[in-house]
Amino acid sequence: MLCSQKATDFIRVFEGMQTPISEQLKEQRKDQVASNRHIMISILKLIHRLGMQNLAIRGKNDDRSNFNVFLNAQAEHDPILSKHIQDMEMKRKANGKQVRGTYISRRIQNELIDLIGEFLEQRVIDRVKSCWFFSILADECRDSAGKQQLTLFFRYVWFDPTSSVYSVEEDFVQFLHCPRLSGKALFNLLLSYVNRNQIPMQNGRGQGYDGGSNMSGKHNGLLAWVKRAYPKMPYQWCAGYCLNLCIGKACEEKLVKQAVDHVQQISFAYEYSAKRQQFFP
Repeated sequence: MLCSQKATDFIRVFEGMQTPISEQLKEQRKDQVASNRHIMISILKLIHRLGMQNLAIRGKNDDRSNFNVFLNAQAEHDPILSKHIQDMEMKRKANGKQVRGTYISRRIQNELIDLIGEFLEQRVIDRVKSCWFFSILADECRDSAGKQQLTLFFRYVWFDPTSSVYSVEEDFVQFLHCPRLSGKALFNLLLSYVNRNQIPMQNGRGQGYDGGSNMSGKHNGLLAWVKRAYPKMPYQWCAGYCLNLCIGKACEEKLVKQAVDHVQQISFAYEYSAKRQQFFP
């Protein structure tokens, strides 16, 4: 009976009445690849949306994290993603340990975030390269881990070919770790970054930092080192930093301080009273 069945299947395949096993396996492979791509794209879009809304991806535990909550909500309307999550939970209960190939682990989340960041950084760099002129904005600060970071921005004029409109863009590109904070060390760090990404510094037409001596020092600050290497990049104080200094200095005056206190008390009197807000909507 087995030989007869195999002979019958062979004849059906030979006559084109039945799909060969190799073709069936290829179709299954195509379906699996399409399913995996769909799952990966769904996870990428979710991470992108959480980043755009400035929402934390993880919480105190994985079950109550924003990522898993929104992923499960999305799976309610996505049968492919829903099946993937159900299969993952069944394997986890059966094995009693972490399942591989789920695409939702913390390591995969970090890798996807890095890939998204690299893509956005490269897009800004490509724009800067295509522009005639640009300026560099930077500030060094300490992050939550206690490491000194140089925050780097590019300011440039961008022409949008779709709308045929020119616009001034100011885009963040990277945090650069600063082992040392001297002006020369910051300059070498900046120079290493622009050379690595082949950014034409001869097109630079400006630089802007805060008032720290290592940033805006006339002799040994980052300002001075950049000006020596690229004379066409004049320095401009950070307008936000200047405004902050002016407000802080003005608030030291007794009359200004009293006026600010009175305005704050009046605003509190109406903001925290529902009855008063009825008269001043």
